[in-house]
Amino acid sequence: MTVKQSLLGFAVLAASSTALAVPVTTNYTAGTAYTTTGLSSFSTGANDMEGLSITAQFSNGTTDTAALNGSGSANGAGWSVSFSGATTFNQPWTVNASNTSGSLIEQLIFSGSSGDTVFDVLGGGEYTPGSANGRAIDNASYSGSTVSDVVATYTNQVSLNGTFFGDLYETLILSFNQGLASNDSFSFVTDTDNSAIEGDIRVDVPEPGTLALLGLGLVGLTAARKRSA
Repeated sequence: MTVKQSLLGFAVLAASSTALAVPVTTNYTAGTAYTTTGLSSFSTGANDMEGLSITAQFSNGTTDTAALNGSGSANGAGWSVSFSGATTFNQPWTVNASNTSGSLIEQLIFSGSSGDTVFDVLGGGEYTPGSANGRAIDNASYSGSTVSDVVATYTNQVSLNGTFFGDLYETLILSFNQGLASNDSFSFVTDTDNSAIEGDIRVDVPEPGTLALLGLGLVGLTAARKRSA
């Protein structure tokens, strides 16, 4: 089941004299199950997220992917995403559309596992051990003429050794209802954590024993149906 929560972003006036608050609708979906064996830190900066993959989808049907470097910048063809703060918990990410060649950026897809990163969305004492409080998208603002509202979708939930606590996601998708055009920018806050071991955030594949039990269950169900036929 998808849980929907509407959050109103607030203007970050210090970023730009023309920055305006933008309403954000936040969705959470389970998606593909991921898992990790542990988290190293709940306070992450730019260098901690190096390798995180970001894909821009354009209105002309094309896509472009760039990875966050150690300085906190992902530089695509006509767009960029940057984070320069010491912690994602309260410092903003910034999206810039520098030259979209007439197309609009309709979506940005952040895939954290390639940078040993997960998105931590819950606070109030509910969290995966080692993650502390999290923060879903907040303090959203934009500069430009095209963005009217944004949908943020957290998907691909991450477990700790098979146990889901409901606060960690591998993927964040930002959908811009009116698109980002050249010279538009968008900033927001969303919290992240890191895995304790490099490459440890991975798709949760059932153990062979679990698959065998599932197969036996399906065989038994088929046999029961044949007997009742």
